[in-house]
Amino acid sequence: MPQELRERYARAMASLKKANYDYAILHLKELMKMAPGFAEGRAALRVAQRQTKKGTGFLQRAANTALGAPALAKGKMALHKENPTEALLQAEEVLTADP
Repeated sequence: MPQELRERYARAMASLKKANYDYAILHLKELMKMAPGFAEGRAALRVAQRQTKKGTGFLQRAANTALGAPALAKGKMALHKENPTEALLQAEEVLTADP
């Protein structure tokens, strides 16, 4: 893995350890754009996404689902245009809004 990706991953993991989940998500999403097949980074992103939404109530979960709807539509359009990379990035946006 290139040095830049390793550094970004290290910063994201340090942020996760400090419970700075939003900052970790920012780094991990950028990492996923650069290396979509990096499974460890994707797993860390899921952990951070779940932690940010931990303990939310029903109304907040419903609002989160609505916030992810535009990204879901963009992802479906990307799939129809046979652009799986863009569809994957949009799926990450949906999961950030509603893990």
